Order: sequence, then structure tokens, then C-alpha cells
Amino acid sequence: MERYYFITMCTTGRTPRFGELRNEMMVLNKAGKAVESTWRDLPIHYLNLQLDEFSTMPNHFHAIAILEGQGHNLSEIVRGFKTWSSRRVNKILNKRGNPSVATFFLRPCNKG
Repeated sequence: MERYYFITMCTTGRTPRFGELRNEMMVLNKAGKAVESTWRDLPIHYLNLQLDEFSTMPNHFHAIAILEGQGHNLSEIVRGFKTWSSRRVNKILNKRGNPSVATFFLRPCNKG
């Protein structure tokens, strides 16, 4: 059985770290590209995860994740995403300490 989740993750202090809006279009910087790349790589590590639509904004990230059958739970997957994306973003920004991706919100959603 497939389970769909809507995920929102915010940067620490909601600081715009992933790029900027120009003419109503999101322009990713290196940190934003690293976040998207990390998201796309997750199914390699979590075989029961499928990715649906996602969107990166200057200070947050939205995604729909689909879990199928048995395997890793959503908390594990989100923890991995936060850890790996924060490491990559902090390295790009030459930052130490608090992770760049601080909070997340999950909401089950219906297909369709």
C-alpha cells in the first residue's frame, strides 16, 4: 500500500540559503542545487521511497514522498535528508554548527 506525505523543511531562522526569486522564478544557488541533488539521491538509500513533485524556495523546501510496503519509515528518511543536505549546504556556505535545514513538517495526504 502506498502512503503519500507532504513535507516542508525550513532553513534555520528561515534564512534564505537556497537561492532567490527573480521575475517570479526560483533561481537556485549552489546550496539550493545541493538540496535538490540530495533529495533526488534518497531512493538510492531508501528503496521503499518514491519521489513525487518537489519545489525549492529561498528558505524552505516542499516535497511529496511516497512510501511503499515495508522498509524505512518517514522519520528515518527525513533525518537522513536533513543530515546529508545540511552537511552539503554547510560545506558550500563554509558554515559550522547548527544545521542549515532545521525544522520539518509532515502531513499525510491523499493520492489525487
